[in-house]
Amino acid sequence: MLVTFRAELMPGRDRRERTFRVKELLPSGRISLHEVDGEHAEKEFEPVHFDRPLERTGEFPPRTA
Repeated sequence: MLVTFRAELMPGRDRRERTFRVKELLPSGRISLHEVDGEHAEKEFEPVHFDRPLERTGEFPPRTA
């Protein structure tokens, strides 16, 4: 599952640069992410919209150079 940090937590980065794959759901309700240290709470992320089409770039995470 992918989650996107809210823009105000990562200013100057576009959506692709703020999107990460969930590694683990922790017993506390927090999550750990691939390529990001620490535990993170739901309030740090944009709401998940399951009806939003996925961006297909052929790479993950879908980042620009």
